[in-house]
Amino acid sequence: MAVDQAPRDWVYEFGRVAHEITRGAAAAAPIVGVSSANVDHVYFVDTPRLGALLGATADAASGALAVTARAVIDRVERGRGGTITQVWPQGADLFGNLLGAPDRIQVGGTVPQAAWALSELGAPTRIALEDRSRTQLDVLDARIGIVEGSGVVPAGDAQRSDAAGKPPHIVLEFTEGVSAGELTVRRSTRLVLLFGRYGIECDPQFDLAARSGLLGAPRAALVSGLAFADFTSSHDFDWILDHTRALRTAGIGLVHHELTEFPDDQSRRRTLDAVAANSVGANLSELPIVGELEASAIALAERAGAERVVVHADDWAMTVHRGDPRSERDALVCAVLLASARARAGAPTADLELADQATFATDIPSDTT
Repeated sequence: MAVDQAPRDWVYEFGRVAHEITRGAAAAAPIVGVSSANVDHVYFVDTPRLGALLGATADAASGALAVTARAVIDRVERGRGGTITQVWPQGADLFGNLLGAPDRIQVGGTVPQAAWALSELGAPTRIALEDRSRTQLDVLDARIGIVEGSGVVPAGDAQRSDAAGKPPHIVLEFTEGVSAGELTVRRSTRLVLLFGRYGIECDPQFDLAARSGLLGAPRAALVSGLAFADFTSSHDFDWILDHTRALRTAGIGLVHHELTEFPDDQSRRRTLDAVAANSVGANLSELPIVGELEASAIALAERAGAERVVVHADDWAMTVHRGDPRSERDALVCAVLLASARARAGAPTADLELADQATFATDIPSDTT
């Protein structure tokens, strides 16, 4: 049902939460976070670009480019987004040559993007950032806090290194209905091409500040990106486990681990073991299915030792939890508001008004006690 037909209580609840977020964000305790960080080259895949990808699949001389293009087209045909990872340093340049100049260059990584969204609302954030190259810092929202020396400074004021940054990620945004040749995009989705595993931002300055109380009494921590770690090394996993244990010991009430796409089940299990989290998030394709949806979410909570699991799909979000139902519902509404506002605007925004085309559905998935 559309907004003007939605039950009044839903419209009221979303409006109430939006008002509370915008009114209280600036005075909130800081949110801290650790994940991968990178530069995204974003391409909106129109008919010519879709045709270029199709053409690359048939070009036997293009080698690795053809292999990756075929993997992309396979995802498009199945309506599946996510991440394709290859250790191929030349990949970003070759895809750039194939598709032309990106439509947008922006920060990538779960935590930098979440911090960007919170900065739009005026909320304070502190993130780990080991890569202080110009290419990385120049795409980070200037208001995000990073540790420099003995204090926290806005990213816009941080010292920049002349060292080379990591290769960019290629982000392909597909829109339902776009066609080229005999292929029509069946589902609007986003696909990220990674050309190496550069790990998470194991920032020693951030870690020291967290342990010495210089981050400003944070209320919650967000951790993500371990799917991009080098699974042949224990460095990132050991650092994150040690760091999140220290955060929990220091009294941070919420350590949320947002999952990403993993190469296999063993990698997912290793990552769950490497984060001392009491909350876990996953999209529907990242959730290990062990039966019905609710049972799968509960199984993930038990496996991770978490008190809450949040699952999000294209047109719904759900949570299984041991917390206060009202608080958990408000948190879920908040997440939906931020995600939908970004989808409407194309970038994080402080405008949390419900879009005219927003729709509501009832009990998808079904509500259980």
